[in-house]
Amino acid sequence: MKFKQIIKSYSRFEKMFSVFLCISLAISLTSVYFKVAPDDLKPQKGDTITYTEALYGGLQKLNPVYTDFNTVDQDISRLLFCSLSSYNPQTGKVEESIATHTLDTSQTIYTFEIKPDITWHDGTPVTANDIVFTYKNVIQNKAFQNRILKDTFAEIEIKRIDDKTAQFILKAPNSFFFTSTINGLLPHHILKDVAINSLPTHEFNAKPIGCGPFEFDSLSKEGEITQVRLKRSAEYFEAGGNIDKVVFNIYPNFGTMIEGLHSVHGMARLPIYLKESVKDDRFKLREYTLPQYTALFLNTDSLFLKSSTARLGVKKAIQKQPIVDSIGYKKVIDTPLLELDQDDWRNRSNVQEAMGALFDAGWSFDQEKGVRANEEGEIFELKLVARLYEEGSKAEEITQKILQNISQQLRAVGIQLQVVQLPLVELEGTIVKRDYDLLLYGQNLGYNLDVYSFWHSSQSGKNGLNLSNYANPNADSLIERIRTDFDPDGKEAKLGALAEIFIEDTPAVFLYTPSYYYMVDKQFSGIKIPYMANPTDRLNELHLWKVK
Repeated sequence: MKFKQIIKSYSRFEKMFSVFLCISLAISLTSVYFKVAPDDLKPQKGDTITYTEALYGGLQKLNPVYTDFNTVDQDISRLLFCSLSSYNPQTGKVEESIATHTLDTSQTIYTFEIKPDITWHDGTPVTANDIVFTYKNVIQNKAFQNRILKDTFAEIEIKRIDDKTAQFILKAPNSFFFTSTINGLLPHHILKDVAINSLPTHEFNAKPIGCGPFEFDSLSKEGEITQVRLKRSAEYFEAGGNIDKVVFNIYPNFGTMIEGLHSVHGMARLPIYLKESVKDDRFKLREYTLPQYTALFLNTDSLFLKSSTARLGVKKAIQKQPIVDSIGYKKVIDTPLLELDQDDWRNRSNVQEAMGALFDAGWSFDQEKGVRANEEGEIFELKLVARLYEEGSKAEEITQKILQNISQQLRAVGIQLQVVQLPLVELEGTIVKRDYDLLLYGQNLGYNLDVYSFWHSSQSGKNGLNLSNYANPNADSLIERIRTDFDPDGKEAKLGALAEIFIEDTPAVFLYTPSYYYMVDKQFSGIKIPYMANPTDRLNELHLWKVK
C-alpha cells in the first residue's frame, strides 16, 4: 500500500498521534546532537581525563622555531616543547622555566644553567648542547628562514660552558633580551645531522620529540577536521593538575569551528564582536586584550605627508570612538607605548584644529568642490591601503566599517581618499615597497613591549617593520636608551619623553586594541590568565588545570 493510502486509512486520533511521534523524534534527535554530546565530554569516575580544544587554520610544522606565522602550530608546540624562560599569564611577566639565569655586572652576559632532571620525552637529558644547537646552529644559521628570530639573535655570541650551562654574550645591554629566550628548544641528539635547508620538511615536524608538559601521541584527519592528540609527559619537571590527554580539533575556518563547538571543551581567539554567536551555558568566557594595536600608519616619505603639520591635520580629523563603537571593540589607544596612559588631550579629534593644521601645511580648502589644493593646484588626495578579507566574512565587515568611518571623517576636512584593499600576499608586497600614503594595519609588541623594530629609523625600508618610514634622531636615541635601562623608573621617564616626540611628529594615528574571549568548559578549574601577551599563553599552565 502506498504511503498516501496508508495515511488516509488512519483515524483522526492516529493521524494526530503520528504527528506527535514525528515531532517527538525530531526533538529527540536535536537533543542528541546538542545535549548528549556535551554530556559525553564529562569524565566519569576512573576515566582518563581529556581536554579537547577547537582551533582553526592549518597544521604545518610542530617545530618551535617555525611557529611565528601559524597560530595552530604555535598553540600545539607550546605544550610540546620547553624553553629557558616562560611567560606567566598570572603576573604578566617572563620568568625562569627549565633553567636558572644570571646577568653579569656589564649587563651583557646572560648565563643559563639547566635545572636538574630536565629531559626530552624520549628520556634523554636536556643539556647545553640543546641550547647552543637551537640558538646558534639553527637560528643563527644563514639558511634559516624565520626572519623575526634570526634578527633577534643576530650578533649575539652563544657558547657552551659545561654540560648544563650556556651563555649568551650581547654587544650591548638589552633589558628586553631575557624575554627572547621564551622560544622552545630543539633536541640536539635528534636533529644535529639535519641540514638547515631540510629542517622545514623533516619528519620531526610531524612527529616531534619535545620536553614540554605533554608529548605527541598521534595525528589523524577525518574529512575537513585534523586531530592532534597529546598525552601527559611523565618526564616533565613540574607536576600538578589531573588532565591526562589533550586533543586539538583543527577546523579549516572559523565557521566550521563554531559548528563543532558541541564536541570540545574550549575555544580561543573569539573576537568580541562574535561573542553573541556562540552563547552556550556550558562555557565560561574570559575576556582578554593583547599588547597589540591597529593603527593608520602615515608614510612620512609621501609627498603629501612629509610635513608633520599635514600629518597633524590627518590625526585631528580622525574620530576614534565612533570607529571603535561601530566594530564592537572597547579600548581606544593614542600611543604605541602601551605601558603609558592612553588618554592625552593632544591626541583627541578636533575638526577645527584639523582644518587649521592642513591650511598651515599649505593646503587650502575649496568649499564649493569640497577638496584641498596647494598653490600649484595639486589636490590633496591620499592612497589608503588595507587588507582584503574573504567576502562575507566578519573580518571584511569590520574592515569596511573602519574604512567607511575614516573616509567620511577625512573627506569632511577636504582630504580625498583612494581606498585600495589587497589580499594578504599582495598587501605584503605593497608594504615592502611602501606604496601607500596611509596603511591600515596591526602590530603586536609581544612579551617585552620593545618598540625598536617598529619605530627605530634603522627599521625603515623594504626589510623593516617601521611602516611609516619614521626617522627622528631624538626618538632613535630614546628607543636605544630604553633598551639599555634595567631600572623601571628610568625606563618610564624615557618612555614618557618618547611619547612626547610621537605626539609632535605624528607618524601614525593609533586607533584601538582589539578584545577577545577564551571559552572553557566550566568543569575545568585552575585557569588563571589575567595577563595574556599572546593567545597561546592560555596553555602555559594547562598541565596544572583540574576537572572539578
